Parts: sequence; C-alpha cells; structure tokens
Amino acid sequence: MKSLFFKITLPVLLTLLFPFRLRADVQISEEYQNSGFMGIGASRGETIQKIKGNDSSIDSSQDFSGGMMGLIGGTQSGPKRKIDIIRLQDKKRWILDPAKKTYTEVPLKAQTPKEPNMSHIPVRLKGTSFKIAPSKMRKTIHGFKTRLYNAEFIMKLENTQNKQVSTFKVKLKIWVAPWTLTLRKAHREIEDFNSKYLKATGTGSVGLGAQPLGLEMLKSMTHSSGKALTKGITEFRKKMSEIPGFPIEMESNWYVSLPKQKSQSPAALEGLKSANLPEATKNLLAGLLEAANPNGESPLISMTSSVSSIKLAPLAGKNFQIPQGYRRK
Repeated sequence: MKSLFFKITLPVLLTLLFPFRLRADVQISEEYQNSGFMGIGASRGETIQKIKGNDSSIDSSQDFSGGMMGLIGGTQSGPKRKIDIIRLQDKKRWILDPAKKTYTEVPLKAQTPKEPNMSHIPVRLKGTSFKIAPSKMRKTIHGFKTRLYNAEFIMKLENTQNKQVSTFKVKLKIWVAPWTLTLRKAHREIEDFNSKYLKATGTGSVGLGAQPLGLEMLKSMTHSSGKALTKGITEFRKKMSEIPGFPIEMESNWYVSLPKQKSQSPAALEGLKSANLPEATKNLLAGLLEAANPNGESPLISMTSSVSSIKLAPLAGKNFQIPQGYRRK
C-alpha cells in the first residue's frame, strides 16, 4: 500500500481533487434567428465557436430573410459566411471571407468611452430589476434534457439634462440543462475567454446567441456615452450567470419605451403620406418614424437561439490560423 500511495504524484492528486480546474478545448454549435427591427435585417444563421485557451474561432453563416431588405440596398443571394479569429496573446483579430479568400486584420485595444456631445446624450443608470422563476415544463433539445425558466430584466436610464427616463425590458424563455461535467467545463472556458476579451477591448462578449445581439441593439438605441449602459449590461450578465444550469435554448423579446420627441409629430406623418414615393417605401418610413417613439407595449425585436452541440476535445492550432491561399485586404 505504501508503494502504491507514493506512485500517485502531486499533479495526479490535484487532478482527482479538482477536476473542474483542468483546462479543456471547447466547440459549441448554435442556430439562431431574429426578427430584425420593423422587419429590416431579419435574419437566421448558424455559428460554430471553437475556444482553445486565449484563442477563439467563430465560423458563422447568416442569411437575411426580411422582405424589406430590398428597399435599402437589395437582398443577399443566399447565406453569407465569415470566419472570425481572435488571439488574445497577439492582441489581434482576423475577419476572413471564405468566398473571396481574403481577410482583414484588426488590432485588439481597449476603447476609450467618448465624452458626451450633441449626438451622445449624458445618462445615468436609474435602476435595474431582474426576476427569474422555474416552470414545470420540460423538454429534450438536441439530446439535452432541459427545464423552462421565465425571466425578465428591466433597465431604466435617465437623461441627466431633462430628467426624462427611458425603459428597456427583455422578457426571456430559457430552456436550461442541469449542470454536468461537460457543461461546466464548456461554460467555464466560454466565460473565461469572454472575460479576457472584455478586459482587452472594453466591449461585450464575442460569439454566440441572441443575448449579445440584443445588447448591441440596446447600445444603438441609447445614443449615450455608454458608461451607464455598460453598468446595466454588466448587471444583466451577472444575473444571467446565476441561472442554475447551461442555457440551451432562449427566446427573448426586447421592449423599449422612449420619451416623446417633438420632431416625430402627426404633421410629419401626414407630410410623408403625400410624398412622391413608392407605397412600400412610404409605409416603411412611416413605420420607422412612429417606431422612433415606441411605447413599450410591443417588442421592438425578437430573437431565438438554440445550442445544437457541445464538444470537449483537443483542437489543433491550425483552427486559429489564417489558412493558406488567403490574401490580406
């Protein structure tokens, strides 16, 4: 027995005692779709993200399905594929176009928040609230046994100049798989990479899901200096991390209630109706004009995402290198 005991080395002992601390390469595949804003930019797509420590590769295929895309420049002929490679150690990002065999190189650097100006309204985070509750509904999704959780997040931003308050709300239906060894390891690697990426760039997570898309939509809607919104988004991410398992499927509806602006008046809508424009274009512009003052009763944008597979297996370094034959743009 004594001889056997001393054959158990310290690394082996640590492995037995702390299995979750072992590093693992992860590959996660996901399908998603979003309604777009007023039907503009509605899309569906697939993503495959590979993470190996400080390196990430996202192979995505996106197909715009909104009928209104033709009114603002034409629809795409089929899905558009791109590959996004990030190497945090090199502080660089490469965006590859497989169809043209070209790539763009972008340095990773923290973005300094812009000071408020005429186009950036100074706001403060007035408050947030988050609630989540499990339901009795269960279903199996892509082999994952899940339980439905209903969640709601509300964020209020106050214009510090005129004290007007904008309300942002997201309602979520989240199908959650209980933790397993594989899911915990995958979650840890994804969160670890996103945390390092956030520190390196000052922006939110890269990668998968309706959640990042919705957060980007909120950023574009606020026209603020960004600090208050970042604080609110950080709170949202923190609350989401408390979900007791791995989110496999998520449906989110985003609501926005903004103060009325004088520029969006009934007279402006009446003038648009008499303009010499195609009827479809007038309907589009009228919808956008009215949507500039949403009342928060209908979702501004809806999204769904579904994880189709998660794999833990060693990934070759070539997954995070530019393939031969590509030229720099």
